Amino acid sequence: MSAWRIGTEAGYLRPAAEAAATFNIRAPQPAQPPKKTSAKLQAVFDRLTKWIPGDTLALYAPCITFLATDDATPSVLLLVVMIVATPLFVIGAAFATGGKFTKQVWVSAGLGAVAFAIWSMSVPLSGWQRWPLVANHEAGFAIGAAIAGIFFGYLAEGILKRLPSTP
Repeated sequence: MSAWRIGTEAGYLRPAAEAAATFNIRAPQPAQPPKKTSAKLQAVFDRLTKWIPGDTLALYAPCITFLATDDATPSVLLLVVMIVATPLFVIGAAFATGGKFTKQVWVSAGLGAVAFAIWSMSVPLSGWQRWPLVANHEAGFAIGAAIAGIFFGYLAEGILKRLPSTP
């Protein structure tokens, strides 16, 4: 499953507690089907999400799902926590693999946080939705995030290629 699909479907799933309350032992079903996305748009976000640690995506999607209810209020706190946690996951991965803390690691950590912030703008019920400008123009911001993701992917690759390989 791509990160795009994880993010878009997470906002439409009922929380597990709601499913358990109705004694439905099947996995929660989408409250409403996610909007159809083109393969090209999905590829753009897949290109962007390669900069986001899988730990961030694996944690954020269930949290959004848990918060999803009929009267759900998007969580700015969750968004901020995940933007801050993303670089920590990159640094933690470097530590866990015994790698050195080079400039590439530190820059990748920062790039991961920016990539997550861009990607999360396209996720239903993300903290961005608390901002009326984003909530009232959801499709426009999703397209804007896709465009930003394209440019960000090129920029991030260029930045890392130009870094000196010394710590």
